[in-house]
Amino acid sequence: MGRYIKLDEGSVTFSEIFDDAKFTEQYKKAERITGQHAKQVIEQAGVMEYAEQHDRLTILDTACGTGVVSSLIVSALAFSSSSQAKLQLTCADLSESMIASVQKRIELKKWPATAVKAGGMDTGLPSDHFNFVFCNFGPSILPSPQKGVAESFRMLLPGGVVRVHELGICAGQELPRLPEDDEFLDTFAPDGHRWGDAEEVKRNLEGRGFVDVKTTYTTRHTVLESYREWVDMLPGSVDMVANQCWRAAEKEAWKGEVER
Repeated sequence: MGRYIKLDEGSVTFSEIFDDAKFTEQYKKAERITGQHAKQVIEQAGVMEYAEQHDRLTILDTACGTGVVSSLIVSALAFSSSSQAKLQLTCADLSESMIASVQKRIELKKWPATAVKAGGMDTGLPSDHFNFVFCNFGPSILPSPQKGVAESFRMLLPGGVVRVHELGICAGQELPRLPEDDEFLDTFAPDGHRWGDAEEVKRNLEGRGFVDVKTTYTTRHTVLESYREWVDMLPGSVDMVANQCWRAAEKEAWKGEVER
């Protein structure tokens, strides 16, 4: 890890990036990438099967962003009016900009959902309440991932399911090399737990009381026309990754290209 530079004092933070109206609008474009992972996470959780067999379906989409997970859940249940009628969906995010965007989506699409501003480590939501808790990218991005895991466990009904997804990145040849997935995730591990290691993730979750923990590696490929499409899709975040992962000389050479 010594080869890579950490965030310096002048660098943008996750909270600053995501709580920005311009970023929120741009981030919607990234759903063609984030949605690929979200769809698989929902399918693996067995939401549709559960809805068919039970009278109650309460779901939390935490760190919901623009609501891609929620959108896919509602769409998946749309084929069964009885299943959709059971749905009680909560969309939570710490970013006011993201929540405002999701609220518009709820009203426009008439989702059976509520949008709330809530951080992943202390949501203020009820205990023993949700059948499913989803976190499409996390909990490694939280200041304390272990607190996020404990909070999910607190809110989950006995027998409920938590699905989390961690992101690894493979950059194109135009950009300086990004670290391997494990190295990349380690840069967002303030509490020392490694979220890129499947066995350690399993131990972390079991240590917080979860049972029947399964970890799976999956690969999704998205081809972009150039690095510029990435920069335009995720303004600010590329600058953060550069500060987090690139060597000082690489960061300086590409400074004008990745800052937006």
